Amino acid sequence: MQPYYYPIPKLTIALICGIFLSSYVSLEIDILLIFLVAAFCLGLFFHFKTSVYKSIISSYFLFLLFVVLGLLNTTLQHPKTTKNHYSHFTKNEPETLLLCITKEMNPTTYNYRYIAKVLEINQKKSSGTILIEASKDTMIPTHKVDDLLFPKNTTQPNKPP
Repeated sequence: MQPYYYPIPKLTIALICGIFLSSYVSLEIDILLIFLVAAFCLGLFFHFKTSVYKSIISSYFLFLLFVVLGLLNTTLQHPKTTKNHYSHFTKNEPETLLLCITKEMNPTTYNYRYIAKVLEINQKKSSGTILIEASKDTMIPTHKVDDLLFPKNTTQPNKPP
């Protein structure tokens, strides 16, 4: 029997298509769940019909179901979907942050660079990672891994290269 007659490779391709599609399509979790339930119910509805054409339609809905599962999987794995991600607490005003340095990166010409884990913002538990740039000044000592920092700054998005 030819391998393209088996359903598992087709469903795997549909799941991979949904994962790749998630980088181009940004949908809310509620909308994805509605699509998931609709594709499942319509697939079941057409599956129990007796016509050959309706079984082909049910296989298309099954393909759509796995594409939506791939989209939903990558959306749920994104860190910003958690309620305590630091991006939900940041505003344009200065915040008090509690950061723990996790990695020291190679310095640039003018700055030391660190990757830090966000522990708290304004005494609220938070999560996420953030890039810290500290100017190369002889008066300020360099930081080490596992140092705790308490900066009072506004967070800014990364600048493109």
